[in-house]
Amino acid sequence: MYDAGSTTFNGALDLSGTGTGRTVNRRIVNLNGTTTWSNVGGVTNAGRINTYDGATLNNNGIWLDQLSADSAFFNNGAASTFNNVGSYVKSGAVTTDLSGVRFVNAGTTIVQRGISPCPPTSPTPAP
Repeated sequence: MYDAGSTTFNGALDLSGTGTGRTVNRRIVNLNGTTTWSNVGGVTNAGRINTYDGATLNNNGIWLDQLSADSAFFNNGAASTFNNVGSYVKSGAVTTDLSGVRFVNAGTTIVQRGISPCPPTSPTPAP
């Protein structure tokens, strides 16, 4: 998704596969349902989410981090933000690197398995 504006997903969303082509550039993405982020084991950075120039992802629902190979949020340009107002559930047994985005947690974060190194957070969502 490119350019300013916003996109809202109210139902289930599946972010899966082996490529690194999930790109959000300067856009606001509102996730109001259940978002499942998964990839194929054995391919580092498969399923990576690329954010650019101040992109914002607002998780108002349930984000299921079910990665089976190490992956990350990658950022280029102005800082991007992941606002978790809902629930972020990490269940994949690998490393998810969130340091590429400003992770703002005003909801619930549950790490069931794996490692999820979180960057510095703020107690309230960014405006």
